[in-house]
Amino acid sequence: MGWTFYPESAHLQADDLSELIAEPEVLGLAELMNVPGLLACDEDILKKVLMTRRCGKLIDGHSPLTSGADLSAYALSGVDSDHECSTENEVEERISRGMVIFMREGSAGQNVSVLSRAVTSRNSRFFCLCTDDASPDDVLAKGHINNVVRRAIACGVDPIEVFRMATINTALHFGLKNKGAIAPGRDADLVVLDDLENVNVKSVWVAGKQIAEHGRMLTDEPDSHTLAATGNTCRD
Repeated sequence: MGWTFYPESAHLQADDLSELIAEPEVLGLAELMNVPGLLACDEDILKKVLMTRRCGKLIDGHSPLTSGADLSAYALSGVDSDHECSTENEVEERISRGMVIFMREGSAGQNVSVLSRAVTSRNSRFFCLCTDDASPDDVLAKGHINNVVRRAIACGVDPIEVFRMATINTALHFGLKNKGAIAPGRDADLVVLDDLENVNVKSVWVAGKQIAEHGRMLTDEPDSHTLAATGNTCRD
């Protein structure tokens, strides 16, 4: 799973997550990374999986090089996505088992150029986009999901399909019923572009209110106490 490290602790057991997993804001269990432990029926990992499934929530995967019967067992446990694919064959194996593929373009891993070749009109609904890990410097220089969108288009994926991966596909996967589309009853969170291929962001709107234009914030910066409250965490 994904880890957040604090000075007092370096490992999250199932009991540490039991209250958090029931929170409405928590969408699921992130990055079930210990594939060997899961396949070996490690008690604590199985407890995390069962706890998440009983809450009706998602389990995000992390299973590089896993294939065949091991991948089937991994998917059977309830893992329904993976962002660690690096080959077309890995994509095909996971889609055949009902898993969603998150095409990654971040600071540490860049897989869009290869995985784009696996996208077809028949399977594009099984694709979403992610950065996994993106450094602040890279986000400032290249952008975030907009950079992944740009890369996928440059690699030959139909622009409309790419924007679906970045919006409605992701919203449907995570059960975010108010997100992902411009329609009655949906949140008015919008990104206005100058063009579809270069993905130059003209303006950003949140809840119907414009908050940025041409790369400049139009709203006040967060309060200092908010920044202080989030300053004592780190990610390995």
